[in-house]
Amino acid sequence: MLLFFDVDGTLVNGRNEVREKTAEAIRIARKNGHKCFINTGRCRAFLHDEALLGIGFDGIVSCCGTMVEYDGEVIFRRVVSEEDAIRTLESVLGHGFQPMLEGPEHLYVDMDNFEYDLYGNNI
Repeated sequence: MLLFFDVDGTLVNGRNEVREKTAEAIRIARKNGHKCFINTGRCRAFLHDEALLGIGFDGIVSCCGTMVEYDGEVIFRRVVSEEDAIRTLESVLGHGFQPMLEGPEHLYVDMDNFEYDLYGNNI
């Protein structure tokens, strides 16, 4: 059986902590033959917490399904074109919003705009 776990509010609580009871349940599921995956809207660059990754997952579905890893290998990756990224950035800025560009290896933000954000300290 394949089991998918969201990060925020499921694997990680509101204080960005992984409860040992959660980690142990996933380890037991894997020991019983189930494949366990992180499944998150977060981009892969935002998944670096050793307490989370150290649980031991069979794979990661990140960035709302635009990147899939299985057994340590990237098996699917969809990145928007440079033209689409520029057009989107111009639109976001033009409407007065603060952009956060997410990619497989990096996040691009103006940290001054996110200093009070709940997850800003984890970027």
